[in-house]
Amino acid sequence: MKIKTGRHEKEDLQLIDGVSLVDDIDTWNYSPFTSRLHGGCGGIDITASRLNFAVEATVEVAILQVRGGFSMRLGCFTSGLHEEIRLFDGAISESGGLKRSVVAVVMGAQMDLKFKWPQTHASLLNIVVPLRQPSMGVLLKR
Repeated sequence: MKIKTGRHEKEDLQLIDGVSLVDDIDTWNYSPFTSRLHGGCGGIDITASRLNFAVEATVEVAILQVRGGFSMRLGCFTSGLHEEIRLFDGAISESGGLKRSVVAVVMGAQMDLKFKWPQTHASLLNIVVPLRQPSMGVLLKR
């Protein structure tokens, strides 16, 4: 994991390098747990949870039209977890796609997306969010 500092990857700072092993001894009942990983340039908190019978769901957000820049936050809730999973938090200055996010979702569970942006920009947005899960797809428009 690196911290982006420049235009080229070789300029980025190495935060952590290695592998983390999570066993199932202390990870029952879907309870999220947080661990701090220490690296040469600092530390990072990682929150994870064990989900039985889960599949990957890909969230891809396309901002189709923007008139002026704004900041936006996107999170989701799923699989009975009460902590928000943060997918995006940043500035939007032009139309285009945000980075794709992959989230583990218990089979048959619902995923609720939570968008947050300044109220003054609410009428200026046109967002398409396809949710991909094996043999299932949903298209939301606003």
